[in-house]
Amino acid sequence: MTSPYANPGISNAANPSRFGYHHGPIPNPNDGWVPDGMNPACASHMLNTNSIDAEVREAHDAGRAYTVTTEMNANAPNPASNLSSINTGVCDIVVDAATGAMCGTVTASQPAQRRHIRTAHAGAVTNRPRVNTTVAEEAAGKTAIQNWVRSGGWRHANYIREPGVGPEGGLIHTYADGMEELARNDANFAATYGTHFHRPRSGSAPPSSRKRKNLIPRTGSARPAQEEIKFENPNEI
Repeated sequence: MTSPYANPGISNAANPSRFGYHHGPIPNPNDGWVPDGMNPACASHMLNTNSIDAEVREAHDAGRAYTVTTEMNANAPNPASNLSSINTGVCDIVVDAATGAMCGTVTASQPAQRRHIRTAHAGAVTNRPRVNTTVAEEAAGKTAIQNWVRSGGWRHANYIREPGVGPEGGLIHTYADGMEELARNDANFAATYGTHFHRPRSGSAPPSSRKRKNLIPRTGSARPAQEEIKFENPNEI
């Protein structure tokens, strides 16, 4: 039986599809915008956990908002990009237009991903309506992500924060594992698409929830420890 990963039609997958972006690069039409009421320091790209925690504590103590709400996000001056609920689980927002580098943050869940994007990349994506994900959106998203992995886009993508294998057990991880196994057993697939689909091993995976706790100072307010995204319920927002 032919593996679905060998389907040539995968190469025709659209990103964005009519449902939005399923993977990067995702442009931020409101790059640099800071919503009213938000501490500007908290709108950075959260590259340094400790310093961002300090800024969050400072904002909290001063009574300033340090999380961008959906209401604040809706006030962005330019129309935002649309992010599908079927996505990689990695923050693929472009943070450096000159190099195309993307954020790379791996978050705890799809709601956590949305909160991260609103706060670190305010106005980048639209607020997701509370509607069920359709079979058509799921099919379009999974095919687009398979193409992102099989084409080498994921392996060679430029990230500020190295996402490793992406969310443990997520779509990216599953597809890269499956394609590498197929390449070991199918010479035609290997000759056509290559043999390596994970990112180079020199990049380490995001720290686990337990390790992230150790990165956060024990004093003052701090963000909750993060875990890997799970895709059992893609409708969770």
